[in-house]
Amino acid sequence: MRVFISRDRHQTDGLANSLEAKGADVQFTSLIKINPSSFVLPQTDFSWIFFSSQNGVRNFFSSNPVLSNVELAAIGPATASILPENGPVDFVGEENDIKAVGSKFAELIGIETALFPISKSSLRSAQKQLPADQVIDLVCYETIADTKRIAPCDVYLFTSPSNVRSFAEANEFDTKAKYLAGPATVEVVKEYGVGNPIALSNWEESTVIDAIFSK
Repeated sequence: MRVFISRDRHQTDGLANSLEAKGADVQFTSLIKINPSSFVLPQTDFSWIFFSSQNGVRNFFSSNPVLSNVELAAIGPATASILPENGPVDFVGEENDIKAVGSKFAELIGIETALFPISKSSLRSAQKQLPADQVIDLVCYETIADTKRIAPCDVYLFTSPSNVRSFAEANEFDTKAKYLAGPATVEVVKEYGVGNPIALSNWEESTVIDAIFSK
């Protein structure tokens, strides 16, 4: 079995070793580049910071912003896992649907305002579930396509919508192959005519491996 994963190997070395131990031929290749964007914290008061990706966490805190009396929220466990060094995580999404996570977050914060560190090309799926006057978008990085030709594979695991779009610029989607991705990314995969991509409930190694080898 040949498996493509749209992430560089050093980012998922444990998964690489596990798949190869099971006999898979794995190609790890990120199809995007992340460029930090300079930003200034808004003057508007906000009580929460909601992170929808690990890139959002890294690029927001890389500028060492001065924060006080704010609570931190994460779209899911993977993003939350790199937040503890920056403070306790007060909300972690558990639903396998970004819109559902956004709705739960909206219920939690009531009438408070949240800052969303995002990519320039963000789909804004979570913040669309909140009233517009409770949302502050802050672009802190840009996602650039790094398009490459990929040898045909049996399984394709996409880690972001941008990786899907970059893949589509130079490759075709084989309808006989299996496609896996997170909930938001699955919707982008469907845009390219893939009928039944698998939405991963989480990014734990066991979950990903089970999905890759499922019939």
